[in-house]
Amino acid sequence: KENILHKHPEDMTAMNTVIIPAHPDGSYGQLTLYDFVKQTIQNTYVPLTEIPVIYQHIKGGSYKPIPKAQVIRDRNGVLLNPTSADFDMAPMMKVLSTNPHKTLFVDYTLDGASTSVYFYSVKETNVQMMQSDLSPAIGPIQMINSFPLRTPEIKSVIPVLENRELNISPEMLVDINSYDKVHKVKKVKLYRALNMCDATSVKNMFPTKEIILSDVNINQDAIWTIADEFSGLAEVPFGDPLYYRVTVEREIQYAEPNFTGQPDVLVTDYAASEASKLMITTISDNAVPKSPELNFSGNENPSEINNVIFKWEKKAYKGKYHLYKMSNQGNWTKIASLQTNDASIELALNDTDWGNGGALPLVDNEGNAVFHHFKVLTENTSGMFSTDEYILTIGNQFAFSMETTPQLARYKPYFSTEDLAKDQNLYLPPNSIYGNVYNSPNGVVTDQEILNVWKKMPDEYIILPEVLQDHLKNPLVYNIKTKKFGCYYSVTRMWDGTIQWSAGNFLRESVKRTRLAGARECVVNLGSDHMFIKNNIKKLKFAIASQNDRGMDRITLIVSGVFTHYTLNQILDL
Repeated sequence: KENILHKHPEDMTAMNTVIIPAHPDGSYGQLTLYDFVKQTIQNTYVPLTEIPVIYQHIKGGSYKPIPKAQVIRDRNGVLLNPTSADFDMAPMMKVLSTNPHKTLFVDYTLDGASTSVYFYSVKETNVQMMQSDLSPAIGPIQMINSFPLRTPEIKSVIPVLENRELNISPEMLVDINSYDKVHKVKKVKLYRALNMCDATSVKNMFPTKEIILSDVNINQDAIWTIADEFSGLAEVPFGDPLYYRVTVEREIQYAEPNFTGQPDVLVTDYAASEASKLMITTISDNAVPKSPELNFSGNENPSEINNVIFKWEKKAYKGKYHLYKMSNQGNWTKIASLQTNDASIELALNDTDWGNGGALPLVDNEGNAVFHHFKVLTENTSGMFSTDEYILTIGNQFAFSMETTPQLARYKPYFSTEDLAKDQNLYLPPNSIYGNVYNSPNGVVTDQEILNVWKKMPDEYIILPEVLQDHLKNPLVYNIKTKKFGCYYSVTRMWDGTIQWSAGNFLRESVKRTRLAGARECVVNLGSDHMFIKNNIKKLKFAIASQNDRGMDRITLIVSGVFTHYTLNQILDL
């Protein structure tokens, strides 16, 4: 019996502390604390196969190890002959090479949810059943920790309002509590949804932002901030409910399955945490919206515009647009409100409170031109109104109505406003003569010459037909702007003889006939003969100076094809 001294733990100060000294006669050697620890570790190894694997039964070539237990017995427990088709001694192993010898063993017995650390070692047994020492250990080896991290804790959600002066765009700042380093969190992801249905799962939400903590230098911060700059949206959804969730991702590394013996290829991936609780918020539009420029379309005739449709472009997200019309007293009256997010907006006049069958009259009951004034103001989702105004004025200074113009009462039995056809600045009646007695005075020229002359005049005119039944004088045109009649005479049809033998009264007589026809605008083509023109102007000046032919508002003289407009006083200065 050996008398070995007891060792107290406090005496073991180093791994080389002697626990059992060597026997004096050499029957056993010295044992240190290292030897005891080594033996303890080696005793913790457990075999990974039911029986040792015989090398000659390990497959090679293109074989791939599979997660299958050794098959060395049949269903009755009888050992199988190695030549049996069911015999499979090493389904989890493969010979990689024979020169040098290299063998692959795949451990399929590990628990993927384990957090333990593993070491591997190998023993070899020869034909005499003698075992070698354990090989140097491989490890530590740890299973990939792909468990989801704890749910991120959202600390606050803060909207950043737009400031155009400082060039600050609207965004949403989401703050979460940071994670300890041990969790190896590398990324933070922010998800956004615009409706509750999509917000039930991050799979249906839009990944609006991802940050890598090391890139933004916030690894050491107690609070991590991630911003939603509303990427992926055509515009900022002011006033709409916004749904947010946050996830974080830890970095993991693993090797792809490799049964070739080549160096392992490491793959870096990320394991996402569970999604945070749902946060619901909104962002306000604090910028004053712009007013749109109003346009319109419609079917215009001389007295009104039918099927009026107002058009303008979008100025605010889900903006509300208020259409106003100026009253006769100069006050703005709202006639319609429309909320839409369409890029181009249309509103029919018939759908407003003003209505009037969708028509805008261009003349009043007295035949005067009427002008309509409209504007649109924009209201954003925060209830802020635009302050600038773009006023649309609809009207026509040349608008008229045969039915409401007293001066044209003579022509009402023969045609209406709708019967007139537009040709440049002229409105043409259906016929040029009404009646069965032709008593037209001398000086009447062809219709085409009349049209060509009045088309060169600055105003708009109604070409008047000859009405023969009432035996009244027939002016040729009605000036829509001045509301006066006009006549035209030309040397091509001259009653005062020929140009060579003219007494110079053609111009004076033309003005007189214009006045007698009830007209106040006279256009006379004097041709190009200098003496003829000079004599005619002289006679007209004399008549005007004698207080004759003073009923004219405008006299237009055509000399060598050039139109010149005069008042009576300007004629006297010639």
